[in-house]
Parts: sequence; structure tokens; C-alpha cells
Amino acid sequence: MKILNKIIVIFMLSSCGYSPIHYSGNSDFSIIEIATDNKNQITREINNGLKPYKNLVGKNRFYELKISAKTQKISIAKDTRGNVKTYEMKSSLKLQIYENDEIIKTKEFVESFSYTNENNKFKLKKYENTIKKNLINKILENLILELYTL
Repeated sequence: MKILNKIIVIFMLSSCGYSPIHYSGNSDFSIIEIATDNKNQITREINNGLKPYKNLVGKNRFYELKISAKTQKISIAKDTRGNVKTYEMKSSLKLQIYENDEIIKTKEFVESFSYTNENNKFKLKKYENTIKKNLINKILENLILELYTL
């Protein structure tokens, strides 16, 4: 009887009709080309995140993107000895969207996060890498949403 109940629950959950909102198959646009001014972690991650939207067949609109991105680590607070207590990681992306060789939109995405300094520099570097990836993912989500709303 327990096995039958488990099978029924699994069957009901598997046929619930879930589909992601921002799925490239649901989009009416395709990205022809992504040009970057500089090669860094942000542009690589953005390129990888936009791969499902590249060169799709049967779409109504075709975009070319020009991207310029950078990340900054800024010290925002120091203690009495002059040692940094708090940092801010700031990632920004400048986007130009072209359709039929004309700029249809220009937008800048900026995400930032403040964090405290760590004595263990290895742990600090790992934490900074995690922060950087999270900021890039937020920018990527906002970029995809912007493309959907055009």
C-alpha cells in the first residue's frame, strides 16, 4: 500500500506541467552575435549564459549585442590603524542592443555587494569569487529579462 501511494505521488508531481518562465524555446528573439570590448570573467559568464538564445531558427527578432563589463573591489571602511574592514564588490555591464544594424536600446546594469574583510586570505578569495559569480548571475537575469521585454 505504501508503494502504491508513493507511485501515485510521483506520478502526480511529474505531470504538474512545470515549465521555466525564461526558457529559450519560449522566446521570440534570437541573438546573432555577442561582441565584447574586453575578455574577462563577466563577459565569459554572460556569453555562456546567453548560449541557449544564440542562433535560434524560426524567431521573429534577431539581435546583436555589444557588451562591456568590469568588476571593481573598493575599500569602503577602515579601522583606526588604517586596515580595511569593509569592501564593496561592484560589477557593471554596459549593453547595446542592435537590430538590423541600428541601436534599439542602450542600458547599464550595476550590481554591488558589501562584505567584511577576513584575516584568512584564502577564505576571503573564495568568498570574493562566490560574490562575483552571484553578481554576474543577477546581471545575466536582468539582461535576459530586458531582452524579453523588447
